[in-house]
Amino acid sequence: MTYLDVGAWSGRTYPLGAVVAGYDGKEHGRAALVWAAQEAARRDAPLVVLHAANYPGMTGPPGTGLHHRDPGALEAADELTARGVAEAVAAVPGLDVLGATEVASAGRALVEASRKASLVVLGSRGHRRLVGTWRRSVGLEVTSRAYSPVVVVRGESAAVHVTRADLLGPPLDCRRGARG
Repeated sequence: MTYLDVGAWSGRTYPLGAVVAGYDGKEHGRAALVWAAQEAARRDAPLVVLHAANYPGMTGPPGTGLHHRDPGALEAADELTARGVAEAVAAVPGLDVLGATEVASAGRALVEASRKASLVVLGSRGHRRLVGTWRRSVGLEVTSRAYSPVVVVRGESAAVHVTRADLLGPPLDCRRGARG
């Protein structure tokens, strides 16, 4: 198991062909993580567990107030990433799993990671009532801007393939785990 350093958006390159799982520790993120781990094993590819830590207290100089960094915020974000790595390893023992915490919006972090990924996987909280909320959705941002195919996992077992994958090959049939 390898852990990548916590820090501001690094511009680092993730392993070529990795499956990238967006992880936030919530139920929908955990379902996506398990699905991504199983898919990475099926593809014999590494899994990158990516947590985007972009909330008050993450940026700015150390100190108090909304625009100052909370000294424990980065450590807490890294602990969440480590928990995601542990969950992935528990789901698929022996899988090559890397953990990354990026201080960036979730959409930006996942889109940037998609440059070298074979697949990006993220969870969905379900249907949104407000159109304005959907416009600001991470899922919409990632599926419309990603460089690789994107799978949005809804619930524990259902996944929907939504991306510009027509440019990248036949769609992935998530129920059978095969292309075509």
